[in-house]
Amino acid sequence: DTFIVTLGNAITSILAGFAIFSVLGYMSQELGVPVDQVAKAGPGLAFVVYPQAMTMLPLSPFWSFLFFFMLLTLGLDSQIFYSLGVGFGGLLTFASYNTFHQNIYRDTFIVTLGNAITSILAGFAIFSVLGYMSQELGVPVDQVAKAGPGLAFVVYPQAMTMLPLSPFWSFLFFFMLLTLGLDSQFAFLETIVTAVTDEFPYYLRPKKVVFSGLICVAMYLMGLILTTEGGMYWLVLLDDYSASFGLMVVVITTCLAVTRVYGIRRFCRDIHMMLGFKPGLYFRACWLFLSPATLLALLVYSIVKYQPSEYGSYRFPAWAELLGILMGLLSCLMIPAGMLVAVLQEEGSLWE
Repeated sequence: DTFIVTLGNAITSILAGFAIFSVLGYMSQELGVPVDQVAKAGPGLAFVVYPQAMTMLPLSPFWSFLFFFMLLTLGLDSQIFYSLGVGFGGLLTFASYNTFHQNIYRDTFIVTLGNAITSILAGFAIFSVLGYMSQELGVPVDQVAKAGPGLAFVVYPQAMTMLPLSPFWSFLFFFMLLTLGLDSQFAFLETIVTAVTDEFPYYLRPKKVVFSGLICVAMYLMGLILTTEGGMYWLVLLDDYSASFGLMVVVITTCLAVTRVYGIRRFCRDIHMMLGFKPGLYFRACWLFLSPATLLALLVYSIVKYQPSEYGSYRFPAWAELLGILMGLLSCLMIPAGMLVAVLQEEGSLWE
């Protein structure tokens, strides 16, 4: 499996290189300029030069569709991780309260479909307002704002003041932020409380209310740093590193542990025992090959395309970058640490 994944990643990188440089060569020939003058590496290659090249090819609508679909899939990983909560533990926590024969197959489609529809509606809401600001300010949309915390806490509130009935839209916007933060906090809090309580049920389960209160107070105290003068910079650092490559590593490890260590046959047999039927070929193919390979490719891509954190014109110092990387690695280190503790608690020699 390791050989297959590595070979697939290498072939994909080679094919992507051939595709990029063949298109640049075609543009060089059409425009009559050297290849090195067609474009420089960076955002312009993906969002300016390459789309322009698609319009110069035969069957340009077809190639343009494939190109933008590829860009879409590259950005979907972070969107799905954040909006659906994959890898954070919230889905597993809430699923643990289900009955044994709960139809999780149906629930999976309901949750993912609802998440997709919500994301599409949110996208329309965001870009319609950014388009309105672009028209009002007389600047291109890409110069109105950059993705990140500044979009929600700086640019979007400013956009609300430019709309008719601005107090009404401002109220709806900040009420939406409040409810979004609350329900996300409920999920994260329940995940922490349930995980720790299940680990020490004899001590904590009878005092779950008190323990939940202590967790809330601890999280409140840790969050006070975000309200200081440099709070936005801490928020950018957390947003860039707390759930990026570390989260991908956790999800890849979970997928491999279930399918390779526990075994895909056992997993399908457990689902058959709960639902009365086994998962189809599509789900098994995703669990075994497609999901680990895709996530591994995205992880490599995110590492190769790594850029230091920025907030406006401010570039974070080296110590802040190191702190962010360590923060991302901390969640990854829990995997070998937990494995080591489990092995040490077993009886017998290491080989046994």
